[in-house]
Amino acid sequence: MEMNTVRALNSIFEKWDTQAPSSNLLWNTTGDPCSGLALSQSDSDFEDGDNNPAIRCDCTFQNNTLCHITRLSIAHNTFSGPIPKELGNLKELYLLRIGGIYNGSSSSLDFGFEFQQLNRTSSKFFVQYD
Repeated sequence: MEMNTVRALNSIFEKWDTQAPSSNLLWNTTGDPCSGLALSQSDSDFEDGDNNPAIRCDCTFQNNTLCHITRLSIAHNTFSGPIPKELGNLKELYLLRIGGIYNGSSSSLDFGFEFQQLNRTSSKFFVQYD
């Protein structure tokens, strides 16, 4: 995991005034976050409200030696304001799941970055609003 990705994730959570769960079983909050349940490919693990915020990693890059965050869920958090520009540093992110209470209009979410910054093999990027 690249350190700018870790810094970006921490900055995003700081701007949304949320934090990763404290359980070491979920994922590492002080080092490489691609650990614990972040490596699970189970949708039920990713969507479980107790695992909130949640990330999912894909560790198949560079012959299985590099992990990237591909999914981020803050579906059970209250937040307001724009989607932080640091989200653009999660280069392989393809799903952003938001919900709970968003203090703004879901039809006019303000992304603080250009989608062109996201460099991935697929041109698909999904925002799921629950």
